[in-house]
Amino acid sequence: YTLAKQGSNGFSCVVARTVPGKAEYRNDLVIPVCYDQEGTDTILPTRFNIEALRAKGRSKKALQEELAQNFKYQAPKRNGFAPMLSSIFRTYPGPDATQPTLLNYPNLMFYAPCVKNADIAGRLFDQTYPWVLDGALEGGSPDTLIIQAVGEWRTFAPLSKNGVSKGGRAENTVWGT
Repeated sequence: YTLAKQGSNGFSCVVARTVPGKAEYRNDLVIPVCYDQEGTDTILPTRFNIEALRAKGRSKKALQEELAQNFKYQAPKRNGFAPMLSSIFRTYPGPDATQPTLLNYPNLMFYAPCVKNADIAGRLFDQTYPWVLDGALEGGSPDTLIIQAVGEWRTFAPLSKNGVSKGGRAENTVWGT
């Protein structure tokens, strides 16, 4: 990552290129997210460390071992949120997905260390009600987030090699792989 613009309000906005809990490092993921000051101080350093290790080609197992030995995750010390309000991003549409897709799922994420879906009657990837997410996709860890949709969840048709969707949607062309 490189700094594009210095801000003054404590928020940091990045385009994440990896997904916690997935083994492979891909260059076709586009996940815009912002963190408030608390997330900038606690969550973002961990994300940067994970992405740096993945960029070096570490396997999921080696990555987990190195993180456990050399880096301690610092849970947020207070409540805060990470808005994810981009209209389109490219990531995995669910925990069992093997391929990423284009999504429209604007949401707000609230820091909720160690909370599980059972604690809030949440369901993973719910499109209406809050649910929890962490690197293990099950909640209960220090990096758990409560996610609340603020818009409609939509997926887009798969893209062809030239970046045009197989369904012919022109709005997808800029996100081609």
